[in-house]
Amino acid sequence: MQSELAEKTAELSEKNKRISFIEAQMLDTFEARYKKWDKETADLKRQGEREKNQAETTYKRKVQSMEADLVSLQENVRFLDSRLAQATEEADFARKECDINKRRLQEWDNYLSQLKDMNLNDL
Repeated sequence: MQSELAEKTAELSEKNKRISFIEAQMLDTFEARYKKWDKETADLKRQGEREKNQAETTYKRKVQSMEADLVSLQENVRFLDSRLAQATEEADFARKECDINKRRLQEWDNYLSQLKDMNLNDL
């Protein structure tokens, strides 16, 4: 009976050793997998930060470029606005001159019509 008990104890001890070994293997596998996932997570976070920083930098550059373009366009608008005002003034002046010249022409036309009607020999 003692030998049976010793055999069973040895068998049980062997099973415990195998279970401990399997548990250790599983734990090592899990730890390795966890470390791999943790490293991948850290890599992805770094990559995400890098891409975020690149996007922010690109956005800032585009905004600065657009602001510079806006300033340039505003200056151009002011210049064109002043040129338009000047051209409008010149056009108004030309219209006034044209009206004056039309009146003078009309006066000359009336004067010439009166001269045609008059007999110059009678003078």
